[in-house]
Amino acid sequence: MLIGMRSLLTILAIGAFFVVLILVVVSFLRSYSNSPRPRSAVVLGEASHVIDDLSLALAGGRNSSFARTAPNSLTITDSVTPGWAVVVAVLVFPIGLLALVFANDHYTATIVADDEPGGRCTLRFGGSFSKRSVNRINTVIDHRSRSAQAA
Repeated sequence: MLIGMRSLLTILAIGAFFVVLILVVVSFLRSYSNSPRPRSAVVLGEASHVIDDLSLALAGGRNSSFARTAPNSLTITDSVTPGWAVVVAVLVFPIGLLALVFANDHYTATIVADDEPGGRCTLRFGGSFSKRSVNRINTVIDHRSRSAQAA
């Protein structure tokens, strides 16, 4: 009976490993298929001031960093652990910990601001943004767009 129990545990461990492997591959493929196409937005303000506002909005993000690659350019890198990876890590412990190691979604994006006549600037977006970064960027755009409508 003891040999049968070991065989069953081995089969379960191998099955759990393959489930984790499949979830990691799906997450990896999903991160590349969700890459947004470059977009643009026109907001009120000088390009350098808008980039400053975006830098402040993006500061303090967990597993996130940004760098000014030029006076009017910002590059964002972000790493997000999907919720399913945490669930797998708990349910299939200790093999599930591999999901936490390999299931991170990595995002890299660039924002370039160009001055326009009339005190406005055009923001151009390229790369892949995390949802967290998109929400923070949209907050700045919405605030500056409302300011532009009021002016």
